[in-house]
Amino acid sequence: MEIISPAGQKLSHKALIFMNKIIGTELAVSFNILTLQPGGMLIRRPPELPGRSRKIKKYSILLTIALLSPVPETALAAKKQYGMVNPGKLGGAEISRSLSLDYYNRGTSYIRTDQNDRAITNLTRAIELNPRFVQAYLNRGHAYNRKGQFDRAIADYGRSIELDPKLTLAYYNRGTAYFKKEKNREAVADLSRAIELNPNLAHAYLNRGSAYYAMEKYELSIPDFSRAIELNPDLVYAYLNRGGAHYIMGKYDKAISDYSTLIEIDSGFTLAYFDRGLAYYRMGELDRAISDFNRVVEINPELTDSFLHRGDAYSKKREFPLALADFSMVLERDPENPMAYFGRAKANYRMGRYGKAFADIFRAGYFWLRR
Repeated sequence: MEIISPAGQKLSHKALIFMNKIIGTELAVSFNILTLQPGGMLIRRPPELPGRSRKIKKYSILLTIALLSPVPETALAAKKQYGMVNPGKLGGAEISRSLSLDYYNRGTSYIRTDQNDRAITNLTRAIELNPRFVQAYLNRGHAYNRKGQFDRAIADYGRSIELDPKLTLAYYNRGTAYFKKEKNREAVADLSRAIELNPNLAHAYLNRGSAYYAMEKYELSIPDFSRAIELNPDLVYAYLNRGGAHYIMGKYDKAISDYSTLIEIDSGFTLAYFDRGLAYYRMGELDRAISDFNRVVEINPELTDSFLHRGDAYSKKREFPLALADFSMVLERDPENPMAYFGRAKANYRMGRYGKAFADIFRAGYFWLRR
């Protein structure tokens, strides 16, 4: 049985005492199984307790009553509140650990519902009651990470590693936090350690590849993205990022292959159409490029760059009225976009509208200087 404090509900320590009486001297929440969650959060799950259905039924009835009681703030308060505790079976240190688990479970529940401030409060209390509670540091770090407080997250992940140097998820999470802070060398080091500990962690390869990508080490990023895809063929950002690395390296056909696979997985993935359109443009396949930019406009008409690049493709096809319309659309949304003025100037010039072309060239130069 697992005792979890649902969001907004206080779970009484009395439930632990009832379970202690039912199962004997074994603590109610005897956690020993760790599971890795996709969101980077460690969840502790208790072992199964077979052959005790009667006692569990009795416990469930008592637990229903116990849920009405508040959680005591300290082990001493718990002893005073529940005088039936047998010190020989459940001592003060054990009560503190049990209370710590209460706060841990409640904090973890708050993370699941994106109530990160409440999560931090409860996980901090869990740590105060049990300063060596590795998973509490790990999950508090996760809450800080979600709030964008990366330095605090990194500190908590570091403390987790001090307490358990082989905790894969701590290295993975700290590496990801370093990546978000643009500390890519540190990110690579931590993610490499996570991979050493668990060579099948697809997201570690994805994030290390992304760190290499940010460092412009594209030749190192591609093998990591490929390994991530081997481990998880539906990992869309691995295709997107590998396609980006191929594009930058001038391997447009390989980039198009990655973007096309991504679109097969998720037909509404806007960036895949956009990036594939750019690759088609580079290869001179203008009709396919325009088709992809059209799809982007259908899915997300607010993405201004799709009009800009479609206008450029129309201009290359000498379809100048369509190009003018796209460049003008960009300028309605972004009146200081020099690329749109430059593109419209070229289209006007090709159409013999020299005065408008020179005016747009002047505006393009002006706004480029301002940037």
